[in-house]
Parts: sequence; structure tokens; C-alpha cells
Amino acid sequence: MKGPNRLLRCRLLLCCCAALLLCACGGSNLDTLSGKWVVDSEATMRDMTEGSLLKDSMAVDLFAGILGGISLEINAEKKSIVYTMGMMRLDGTFTVLSDKGTSLVIDESRIGKMRFEHISADSFVMYPDEEKEKKFVFKRAS
Repeated sequence: MKGPNRLLRCRLLLCCCAALLLCACGGSNLDTLSGKWVVDSEATMRDMTEGSLLKDSMAVDLFAGILGGISLEINAEKKSIVYTMGMMRLDGTFTVLSDKGTSLVIDESRIGKMRFEHISADSFVMYPDEEKEKKFVFKRAS
């Protein structure tokens, strides 16, 4: 009787370990985005000044200052998002439209569709509309 019980316990233990490993290794992009993020103004400005969006150095400095005050707080469980820009705060909710690879597309209640790409534990790129021209690079708030 000891043999079959021992084999059964080993199989059960292996199944539990595999389940724990899968849970620990891979969450959704939404789970990865959960938390507080700030605009990486240096990376965002680098992309914007490479194109034709900003040429005037005074405009570049002004825009860099504005970007430095933008943050997002995403709650994956509640599917809520808080935008902060300086003293302004805007609360919203969203539904997930797509969560594949390192990309996430949401439909936010006030703004509409937003795309998050190149999602990692410490950064992502947000496209606030369907175009790929406008993008903001975010980094995890410390």
C-alpha cells in the first residue's frame, strides 16, 4: 500500500509545483501594468524631437516640463486608471480589448482606445490613439 500512495503524493506535489511556477512566471500585461507610472520625459522627448513635432528649443523645454508632471496609476483588479498632470487628476475605468504578447489594448471610459506596447516590469510605451505617431514612454515610479 505504501508504493501507490507515495506515487500519488509525488504526482500531486509535482502538479502543485508546476501550477505555482506557472503563476509566478507569467501574468497578464494588465497585471504587469498595475501600479504607479511616470512619463520618462527624456525618452519621450527624444522620440518627439527626432520627427517634426517639436523644433523650437523653447517649446522643447516647455513640453519637457509638462511631461515631467504626468503620471498614471493603474489598478488591474478594479480596471481603473488615474491620470495625474501636476495638480489635475482624472479618474477613469476601462475594459480590456486585447492582451497579447507584450501589447495591451484598452477602451478607457473618457479617452477611448489606448495601446500599451513593449510592456516590461519597469517600462512601457503608450499610444493614446490608433496612430503610432504620438507615443509616451513610461517608467515605473520609484
